[in-house]
Amino acid sequence: MFFNFLLRALGEDLQRSDGVWGSITDDIGCFDGECVEDKGIYLETIENLRRISKGFFSAQAINDFVDIEKGLAWVSFEYGGKFYKWDLEVNHDWFDVGVISKINMVLKQSNSPRKYAVALIDQIYFIGFFSPAQVNKLNNLTELGFEFL
Repeated sequence: MFFNFLLRALGEDLQRSDGVWGSITDDIGCFDGECVEDKGIYLETIENLRRISKGFFSAQAINDFVDIEKGLAWVSFEYGGKFYKWDLEVNHDWFDVGVISKINMVLKQSNSPRKYAVALIDQIYFIGFFSPAQVNKLNNLTELGFEFL
């Protein structure tokens, strides 16, 4: 339980005393899975994925669209000289984590030694950019159940 709180504190955006929002570390990210309200959430998530990869996943020209009432959502970006656009599943206000699996496929095609691993605790998604050895070590130490999607 301690690690859940620690990872959440490290991964969430917090407001500093000067009013600027930011995370404590660039090594982990987290968000509530029930977060989709309008366009922008997938764009923000991909920007955070780029941040926690420390620039390795250098997606550019990120855009998204969400219309929950019409059941439409998509995300697009450029990476490695290619343009990607994927339709996303709309399930009320739940985030489609399938987008992380698709990004991992893109990373695999670019021979990345690391990918995004996710742990779901309650409805909070914790995400890190890890090698398989790092995921094994993290899971052995914390029993949080990080896995590659």
